[in-house]
Amino acid sequence: MEFTDQRPEVSGRIKSGSPEARKRWFLDHYESVPREIEQFLAGTGIDFRGKRVVDLGCGDGSIALGVMNKFKPADLLGLELSPVDTEDLKTRAKEILGIDLPLGLRFGTCEP
Repeated sequence: MEFTDQRPEVSGRIKSGSPEARKRWFLDHYESVPREIEQFLAGTGIDFRGKRVVDLGCGDGSIALGVMNKFKPADLLGLELSPVDTEDLKTRAKEILGIDLPLGLRFGTCEP
C-alpha cells in the first residue's frame, strides 16, 4: 500500500507527490537546513571543510547533499534505517540543481 498523504510538507518527500511539491521539498531541505546549521554553528569555530561527517537519520539525502556542497567536507556518510534511493537523489540533483552528486557523498543503512 503506497502512502498518499497530500499535505505539502509530506507529499514532496514521496515519489507519488506532485513534481512541484517534490521540488519544493528538495530545495527546502537542500538549502534551508544547511543554512540553519550554519547559523547554529556561527561563532563556534566548528568547520566541516576537509573533515569526515556523518548525517545520522539522513532521510532522502537532500540535506546531506546540501551540507556537502555548502560546507565542503572531505567525506559525508548519510545513514538511514532504509536505503537511500540514490538514483532518485541523482535525478533530482541533476534536474533541479544541474549538478551531479559530489565525490565523497555516500549513503548506508543503520540499526535503530
